[in-house]
Amino acid sequence: MATDKDTPHELDAAHLRAVLESTADGMLVVDEGGHVLTSNRRFAELWHIPDELLATGDDERLLGFVLQQLLRPEEFLEQVKELYSSYAQDLKVLEFKDGRVFERFSAPLIRDGLIAGRVWSFRDVTKRTKAEAALRESEERFRSLYHFTPVMLHSIDETGTILDVNDYWLERTGYRRDQVIGRKVHAFLTESSRKTAGNALADLLEKGTVDDVHYEFVCANGEVFDGMLSAIAKRDDRGAFVRSFAAVVDVSERKRAEEARRLLELQVLESQKLESLGILAGGIAHDFNNLLVGILGNADVARQQLSSEDPARKLIDEVITASQRAAELCNQMLAYAGKGRFVIVAVNLTDVVRDTIRLLEVSLPTGVSVTQEFAPSLPAIEVDLTQIRQLVMNLITNAADAVEGGEGTIAVETGRVRLEAGFAGSALPSAPVRAGDYVFLSVTDNGRGMDRATRARIFDPFFTSKSTGRGLGLAAALGIVRGHGGTIDVQSEPGRGSEFKVYLPASKLEPEPIESPAPSDSELRGDGLVLVVDDEESVRFVAKRMLERAGFEVVAVAGGEEALEVFRELGTDIRAALVDMTMPGLDGRETLAALRELDPSVPIVISSGYDAQKANERLGDQRKPSGFIQKPYRSHALVRCMLLAIDSAPERGGAT
Repeated sequence: MATDKDTPHELDAAHLRAVLESTADGMLVVDEGGHVLTSNRRFAELWHIPDELLATGDDERLLGFVLQQLLRPEEFLEQVKELYSSYAQDLKVLEFKDGRVFERFSAPLIRDGLIAGRVWSFRDVTKRTKAEAALRESEERFRSLYHFTPVMLHSIDETGTILDVNDYWLERTGYRRDQVIGRKVHAFLTESSRKTAGNALADLLEKGTVDDVHYEFVCANGEVFDGMLSAIAKRDDRGAFVRSFAAVVDVSERKRAEEARRLLELQVLESQKLESLGILAGGIAHDFNNLLVGILGNADVARQQLSSEDPARKLIDEVITASQRAAELCNQMLAYAGKGRFVIVAVNLTDVVRDTIRLLEVSLPTGVSVTQEFAPSLPAIEVDLTQIRQLVMNLITNAADAVEGGEGTIAVETGRVRLEAGFAGSALPSAPVRAGDYVFLSVTDNGRGMDRATRARIFDPFFTSKSTGRGLGLAAALGIVRGHGGTIDVQSEPGRGSEFKVYLPASKLEPEPIESPAPSDSELRGDGLVLVVDDEESVRFVAKRMLERAGFEVVAVAGGEEALEVFRELGTDIRAALVDMTMPGLDGRETLAALRELDPSVPIVISSGYDAQKANERLGDQRKPSGFIQKPYRSHALVRCMLLAIDSAPERGGAT
């Protein structure tokens, strides 16, 4: 039977058991000999101790079962031995074979001031440990993403003070972290962007987000780049603003790409506009040239029938002069359309420029001087001589007009250069040229110069910086250059004058001497029957009169079908033919081919207001005409071209 003296001890044991069972930790009490004194239910659950083992009360088996589950049980035994003789408390983290993680706490069991054993406490912290590891991994990923993402990231407080930036922010701007943290964000923006930043911060504080705000950032080296900012606000539990999280995307490259695309679109639109205007100008010039054939030709024939004393002759001369000026205007329109190359010859550009300057000097303002620097031994260029003279004249005249007050200097230079593929002059409609050797003509003035807006429009046929219009001018010059496969580069600034540099493809041919004036019509006589084919009645009439006055007999028809009928009927009686290139029904190419089928050796002269070289390419090597004459033409030019075609033709056999 228990005595009163024993009751407190029983109460102590009951309290101890209640404490042990109420704790969430697994508790184990071991005496100084390593024997288990007691443990709680949670201890058995943590260690998965079978109930039958607990029921036996076999301390050694119980402790051995526990030790077998430890990752390193021998270390645990060493710790037990050391701690038995220590008054110190000890906390360890244990990892077990099954992946669980325990916090193990050990404290001495004191009885009468002496160590009587150890109290062991085990807490399962597997979930917490995994959560902490996942959190650390997540934080590490965030830090890596934050600092190494190729996007500028920063945080500011409600005053706009920078609290944090990522590494890319520093890399892109060139600043050190200690130069950024604690400073206002507007310190790194252009003046124009600071107001934008103030408005964006106000919106962020009010709305909580801002999107796609354009900033101009200023780097440590002074570079300015474009950034697009989006930000969200972080608030505390009471809704107060704590900081922002902002991302800035560098859009400089995208902006440059958009600008390049815009310029490309502008170039395409400009080219399309000029192409449309060129088609219009070419069509007008073609029809106008046909009219001029009648006007100039009839006037020329009428003049030949008048004596030098006849008062009407002076009036006829005025008609001829006016017609020639009109023909020059047509040539400029064709040049602008890129269809102005008529007779292609290999010439030395320096010779052409030198002769043109000699003709222009008398018409230039007296205060304008021309300096010349010509490269020796230039390669030839294959060009239409008349058009290249017009090009040189337009450039020098334009330079003279740009000189302030009529006093200044024009520097003219020629030379050769090697251009790489894709080179394009600054003239907006110019296309990139092919790689190869080029001859250049540079015309530089010390006049008033041009701003960017003016430079962008100088080749527009409807634009002029002069008080009154002066013709097609530079528009025609551009058409000539494009028609010859070249390009123009323009350099100019207000107050510093202008330089126009023309590049034309070099030729491997030897340059020909510049042609002397054609002999007068009185020196040219012919004979035989000539077939004239043209759909314009006035052209047929004038061509017939011109050839008949030179001694030819002429049969004139309105189209290709009629020409074939006449040729089949007359055969070898027809000595040569003059065929218009552009006609309804059978055009000049088809008529030439059909006539050559009937008689391969018949001399055929093609007439047109368009490009002889392109006509030859279209006709092909096997159908090349015997000659080519540009409309409008005068009597001696037509007769001379016909005689040359007849003289160069092979001896003819019978028609088939």
